[in-house]
Amino acid sequence: MEVELSHAATKDLTRLPRNTRDTILGKIDEVAADPAQARNVRPLKGSNGLLRKRVGDLRVTYEIDQERNVLRVLEVKPRGSAYR
Repeated sequence: MEVELSHAATKDLTRLPRNTRDTILGKIDEVAADPAQARNVRPLKGSNGLLRKRVGDLRVTYEIDQERNVLRVLEVKPRGSAYR
């Protein structure tokens, strides 16, 4: 599965330290490799098809486009501001 980063997600990732960024990108690749077996993933309540992956204190919000076989990362935020 291909991974697409939104402009907001790219901006969020550039603000993080390199080691944290590398960890998050590795976790995103794990989800893209096998979305059904991904751990720490939950659907977001009140959103249509959005999912979130917990990586430490950060939350990665994404959606999966089955037709195009793409995992689109929308944002990477700290837990406190991820759900607003």
